[in-house]
Amino acid sequence: MQLKEICRKIAHIIHRISNVFAWISGISLFAMALLTFFDVFGRYVFNKPIKGTQEIVELMMVIVVYYGLAYATHLRKHITVDALLINFSMPVQSTINGLTSLLCIFVSAPIAVRLTVKGMAIMSKTNVATGTLGIQLAPFYIIAAIGCYLASLEFFIDGISRFNEAVTEFRSSKTAKEGVR
Repeated sequence: MQLKEICRKIAHIIHRISNVFAWISGISLFAMALLTFFDVFGRYVFNKPIKGTQEIVELMMVIVVYYGLAYATHLRKHITVDALLINFSMPVQSTINGLTSLLCIFVSAPIAVRLTVKGMAIMSKTNVATGTLGIQLAPFYIIAAIGCYLASLEFFIDGISRFNEAVTEFRSSKTAKEGVR
């Protein structure tokens, strides 16, 4: 089996994991919306809000954001400012986008490592929990770390694929120019 095929299969597995995480993120977002709805409904109709709603929503936000990040990276749905890039050729745009994706690893990977270290440190302590419901925080640090690790892998895959796009676009533009002569 060729190296290119192995890399393609690994990328496919990582994309599938990102997809599963995106579903978990979406389900968490839906649950947050339901919880908030019932909390507001209970507060105004029965004058009885759900205890700890704010804490639960804050913790679910960790799942929503960090588990959705890798999938957004895979789909290339991040916010981009193309004001400068549109002035360059497609191979240059792909190269710059590839460099940007690879540079993002230098942000997301250290964050993932730091979240892992912090989560492990908190696991050894027994009193690190939310104030109202007493939910342990360590699992949410680990959830965030896993999401950052997965996003780092997606950034790597995206960077490499952008470089491949740049090479392909450069070759096709070079062939088109040679055909004109």
